[in-house]
Amino acid sequence: YSLSAKNPKAYVTQTGTSMSAPFVSGVIASYYSPYPEAHPMRIKSALIDYAQSIKKTDRNAQGYGLLLKDIIF
Repeated sequence: YSLSAKNPKAYVTQTGTSMSAPFVSGVIASYYSPYPEAHPMRIKSALIDYAQSIKKTDRNAQGYGLLLKDIIF
């Protein structure tokens, strides 16, 4: 969900990589900051391992699911 540009008191649902990329990048930056020696594959593995499936669909249709930042750290 994100804030609506038309109504700042409302949230709207948006999807796609244009919406997910900034969130995932922020989580990666939060993880990488205290662990600059972390290998990129370790970070990728943590993201995949701790993503919670949203619904029973093919991962190619929904990605790996909901990113649980608090569990990763």
